[in-house]
Amino acid sequence: MSSAELVPAALDRVAAEEGAPAPAMSEPPPAPPLTARLEGAARSMVYLIVSVPLGLLYLVCALGGLTVGLALAPVLVGLPVLLAVLLGAWSAAGLERLLANRLLGARIPPLPRRSRSSVPLLRRLRDEGTSIATWKALALLLLRLPVTLAAAGAAAVPIGLAVALLTLGLTGLGAGDEERYVGPWRLDDLTGAVLLLLTVPALILVVAVLNGLGTMLRGFTRGMLSSPAPASGAVREALAQSLGDRTLSIAYWLPDQEAYVDEDGVPVPLPESGSGRAWTAVEHDGRRVAALIHDEELDAGPELVQAAAAAAALALANERLKAALRARVAELRASRVRIVEAGDAARRRLERDLHDGAQQHLVALALDLQLVRARV
Repeated sequence: MSSAELVPAALDRVAAEEGAPAPAMSEPPPAPPLTARLEGAARSMVYLIVSVPLGLLYLVCALGGLTVGLALAPVLVGLPVLLAVLLGAWSAAGLERLLANRLLGARIPPLPRRSRSSVPLLRRLRDEGTSIATWKALALLLLRLPVTLAAAGAAAVPIGLAVALLTLGLTGLGAGDEERYVGPWRLDDLTGAVLLLLTVPALILVVAVLNGLGTMLRGFTRGMLSSPAPASGAVREALAQSLGDRTLSIAYWLPDQEAYVDEDGVPVPLPESGSGRAWTAVEHDGRRVAALIHDEELDAGPELVQAAAAAAALALANERLKAALRARVAELRASRVRIVEAGDAARRRLERDLHDGAQQHLVALALDLQLVRARV
């Protein structure tokens, strides 16, 4: 079995043990337990409730800022407003990523940081205005309210049905001798009990609808904020997908060189504390194999990172051998370059010695001979 086949299977077991979603496999995953479905429905409900005021705020600020900025752009006053709208949209996208990760389990990787405050206004506005990621974030903010309202409307139907059945059932059980009717049926103890029994499938429908809406909203937010993963090896892609960090990279440990290198054999320095990046060591059979360099605020948590690293240790050990081979090839090429450079340096030094040493003596001897001949 190749390393690319080992990693998804190992990560599948790790994700099942940690309670995290596993990477997509060819076989359909087993259905989640009832508690997970109830928790997912509750999180989706909270997400819908929070998204309504946030979506309204996004829509007002984004549309107002764009209108004012475009109206005042001819007199250059609107340019800072437009830049503020684009940067604000990017900051709000970070909040949307946090909400989607916490409430919907979207596992969206960290957004690239915007830290070029010293760049001139026009150049920064041009960079932000030509960034597809920024415009996708702005589109997410503008569509947040209508998408949330549509989802809330879809959830309101089964929720209203369940609440109505529960209310009428309780009313029928407590009606006593009072005559109340639901359509042609009189509300009594029997009707109330039937309505309460019908509340159970209605609640199941509510949970199913909320979970489906959560899946839809998760895919929508992930599609608007996620960027395509950089081209890399299958092991790195599997780990990045499992941990939800597309910026993840792997540094392989070479014991003979006592250094970490990437998959091409180029030395890789480990991140320092406070740099926004962290690393997790990977060991196999008690020996250091590699290091996973990931975002410092990885949503997966250190336990899942450690478990995923342990699960992928065998595949990483195989990849380390390839990296070691590439590093040796690179070292061989570098040594050949050094030999050629040393030969060129020796040849230039010999030429310089001949020019400054023996050639000067020969010239001086020729002059002495000419003087002697002249005297004779």
